[in-house]
Amino acid sequence: MSDPNVIQAEKPQAIQLRTERYRIPFRGPIESDPLNGLHEQMLADLAALGNQGNVTAAALLSYVHTLQRETDHARLMVTSLKSQDAFQKKVTALQGKRVGLWTDLHDATEIFFVEGSSIAKRAAVHTQFGQATVPMNAIEGKTYSVSLLGGTGITSLNVVATATGVFNRGDGIQDYEGGDEVPTIEQTALKNATNGNNLEYWRRRVIFDLESDVAEVEVEVTFQLPDQSNISANVIYLHPFPLGSVDITGLWIAPDLSDSFITVPGFTEKDGADKSRWFFPAQDIAQVKVRLRQRSWTEESGRKVFEYGLQELGVQLVEWDKSYDEQSSLLTDNHTFVGRVAAPEGMLLSKLYGFYSAPNFLLEAFGSRHLHFVIAKDIDGSDVVWNSDQSAPPQSQDSALDLGSVEELFVFVTLNWCDTVGVGSPFQAGCPPFLEGFGLDVTMIEGS
Repeated sequence: MSDPNVIQAEKPQAIQLRTERYRIPFRGPIESDPLNGLHEQMLADLAALGNQGNVTAAALLSYVHTLQRETDHARLMVTSLKSQDAFQKKVTALQGKRVGLWTDLHDATEIFFVEGSSIAKRAAVHTQFGQATVPMNAIEGKTYSVSLLGGTGITSLNVVATATGVFNRGDGIQDYEGGDEVPTIEQTALKNATNGNNLEYWRRRVIFDLESDVAEVEVEVTFQLPDQSNISANVIYLHPFPLGSVDITGLWIAPDLSDSFITVPGFTEKDGADKSRWFFPAQDIAQVKVRLRQRSWTEESGRKVFEYGLQELGVQLVEWDKSYDEQSSLLTDNHTFVGRVAAPEGMLLSKLYGFYSAPNFLLEAFGSRHLHFVIAKDIDGSDVVWNSDQSAPPQSQDSALDLGSVEELFVFVTLNWCDTVGVGSPFQAGCPPFLEGFGLDVTMIEGS
């Protein structure tokens, strides 16, 4: 028996309007019966629409409440995990063991800039991609344009896109969205993936019977960029959907409309991809081809549902700031940002055993690096502990660097444009360097 105090949310239903147009003759007679019938139909439709509006509002309120509760739970879990991580580091340090402290550039909480530096000279920290680069002086979009008069005017360019689960991985054409099984496929408009509106997504749902043995699906999407006088580009970015559960298994570009695709320079497969971006020397791009894979599924109404897609695919021609004064000792003269690394509450940083970065700055030869690091005890960078352009990394020195028991350290990061690169460099000539994070290997003591 249902609880009378519990309100059951109704499922929204499609509305079939009943009102039919009643034509009244010009200066002619008006009959009451048809007119009364019209009013009755209108009132019935208004009542149905009002009822449906109430049902929809109740459903939305329920969904928002559920989403809010889940968001609150996720937020509490993140706070809890941060506290547990800090406690674990503290316990490890009190045992006299070394502790790793990592700074990820998806989080700007502890990112600063050198006091007195001009905006043009600051390194660009892009938290949505978790990357720092040299600044961008100008951007020309190839999939959508933004109004030059300001405001939020976005114009979607004429991108032609196709999506298919049938393609050739190199071992013949196969169907990677079901194989021998025939799924139901639902998708939103592909233009949503390139229109610059991040509230609109291209979503593709591949639906099987619940007992299906299909464990993953993969789709190939080809984007034909609009014909422009300048089709040169040097940046591609992808916002997969849903973030963190979709694999990017392939990314290619073609200079024309033929099948002359080449892999985007620097691309490697990404499992569980977040928002991702690739840099390469400027070249003509007429087509972009992407392969996405979904290995997770959900049960919906007794069906197995795989869902994946793109919030945005962007192709850009970026004019990067290539200035760099190699002789300057002033941190304000080059593209620099500062990351603060703090000890857990109640602890002090004691000794520095190692410094690491992603990508690894040691892959480039000393004197030819495009990532430069200075670790200091103060925010103005005057009390220097270590300088990557002057000393071997702490992990290569005979003994650990004494920090003198401090609560925090400041890591000054400077990036300079890659005119040339050596063998083994993680960067490409004619491209910006990038940094995704850095870490310190330290010991700590308990504070007084």
